[in-house]
Amino acid sequence: MKLYSFDVNICGTVYVKANTLEEAAKQVRNLQGHSIEIEGEMIDSRPFDQVEEEITLSPMMTIGKQASSLFEIVHDYEETT
Repeated sequence: MKLYSFDVNICGTVYVKANTLEEAAKQVRNLQGHSIEIEGEMIDSRPFDQVEEEITLSPMMTIGKQASSLFEIVHDYEETT
């Protein structure tokens, strides 16, 4: 058995605390097009009114279309047995 890696588009909801809509939109624009490494507190399943961080992602996400037909074999379990 092999482990394969695929690039996919993921859609989710970002919650931003800001004083104005313009300020919040600017923070979201600054995230666009950048890779982010998601750890611990960035994804938060608490109700949004209980979250203390300024920017959080909802844990509910939708996987969109596969970004390309290319894939990568990440690990070949048959080679390690």
